[in-house]
Amino acid sequence: MNGRYAYATDSAGLMHEGLARLSALLAVEGLEVARVVAAPDRASRILALAAGAMLSLPVAVWTPGERPEGLF
Repeated sequence: MNGRYAYATDSAGLMHEGLARLSALLAVEGLEVARVVAAPDRASRILALAAGAMLSLPVAVWTPGERPEGLF
């Protein structure tokens, strides 16, 4: 597709690189995260599970009305 409303998406490699950079940033800043919180859609759950695996954190699915603490 092309034009003003072209479809754009990140590749698996770019998502992996972003999660690796996030992991390094958390380590450098000394920040601790209790868990990864995923939005209820399928794509968000997949990325949250990957983030949880890379960061060795549990993953919880967010539901509307809830105010969980964690990395979204």
